[in-house]
Amino acid sequence: MGTRVLRPKPPKPPAPDKPTEGTPGAPVEPPEPPVNEEKPIQWSPMIYDIRKDADAAQFGLTPQERDYLLTRCIDGRSGGEVQAIGLHIQDGVTTSSLDWWVHRKDSQGQPIAASSTTLVQQDGSILRCIPERDGPWTQGDVKQPDPQAQEIMAQFGRNPNVYSLTIEAEDKSSGKINALQEKAIVWQILDWQQKYPQLKGSDWVNRILGHYQITPSTDPTVAGTSQLSSPT
Repeated sequence: MGTRVLRPKPPKPPAPDKPTEGTPGAPVEPPEPPVNEEKPIQWSPMIYDIRKDADAAQFGLTPQERDYLLTRCIDGRSGGEVQAIGLHIQDGVTTSSLDWWVHRKDSQGQPIAASSTTLVQQDGSILRCIPERDGPWTQGDVKQPDPQAQEIMAQFGRNPNVYSLTIEAEDKSSGKINALQEKAIVWQILDWQQKYPQLKGSDWVNRILGHYQITPSTDPTVAGTSQLSSPT
């Protein structure tokens, strides 16, 4: 019987190095699913424009009445620029205010001087009226302005209609505006501050005037400013 020879088994070849990410043959890690970051919905009001026939009709004006109303302003701001915002409350609703502005005569039988850049309804909608390039006849007579109004007029002129954008908020004799109107007014102010950088400087609060600050006998309600913070 022959002798059995024990032969060592050949060593196993070393395992190849595991490829690292980015090298050929490396395993591809599945991408992480995107995070579903919902952006907050930016609220904006319903906006009407009196220059559109359908919008003018919705607020009770014929095209002829609308065209006349659009002339009731300071054309081109007499070469001036926007420098302030005026806040007002209507003594009634927008349709009656527009009718008053178009048809009312003064004691001398002359058309009254009244208009506004925008009007805000109780449903929070905004009606654009006098174009922003023109000065609206909103501020009325300047009588005993308070210190804030005096400072603005010392800088930009005695007639604030020349350099103001104005808002007339619908009221129905309550003396107050509702939450939707306040939201719309804040939206409009912030929109104007983006369009006109001079309205959002360090003195931005002083450039927002209530009518009572220009004429103390008027309603002392300042619409819209309670929700405002420094614009960015």
